[in-house]
Amino acid sequence: MTLAVGPEGRRAQRVMLRYYEALGVEMVEIRSAFAEAKGQDPDALLAENLKLKLGAVARHGDFLVLVHRLSLDFVQVDGVVFYARQVARLSDLLEARRGGDRF
Repeated sequence: MTLAVGPEGRRAQRVMLRYYEALGVEMVEIRSAFAEAKGQDPDALLAENLKLKLGAVARHGDFLVLVHRLSLDFVQVDGVVFYARQVARLSDLLEARRGGDRF
């Protein structure tokens, strides 16, 4: 899905939600691409991971994504939507810091 983000919703960010089960628990993964992996400093990305308020930076093929996983045992639909918006907002911020608005 594509969500409006940024000041006054002037930017958009794509977010993917995926349902899965792990250890008998229903889960949802929320991810959003924010940059091409090529040319990024891995050490800087690992350091940036420690500062994130939620989620983690990961590599998916040629792209960097912000990914956050939730147990559906502890969150309802409105909570999933809240976290999807937060992942979109944070991913867009990471993208903007790199000078783009591609994702």
